[in-house]
Amino acid sequence: MPMRLSKLEQWLKQHGITVATGSKHFQARKDGFSMYPIPAHNGLKTEIPDKYLKGLCKHFKIDPKLLHE
Repeated sequence: MPMRLSKLEQWLKQHGITVATGSKHFQARKDGFSMYPIPAHNGLKTEIPDKYLKGLCKHFKIDPKLLHE
């Protein structure tokens, strides 16, 4: 299920991941991992599709089931 970037940003902070603004993408960062781009053309109101959420969880080794709890 898609998630707004504002809600995703709060969820990521709980997992020790910071989100910074880039030119056309937001950048999720965590120590020991490379940067993960998140497309956000409408700022914090952007709906992030499932394929990006699953990729983000895989990249940072987080169980995707935790996203919607």
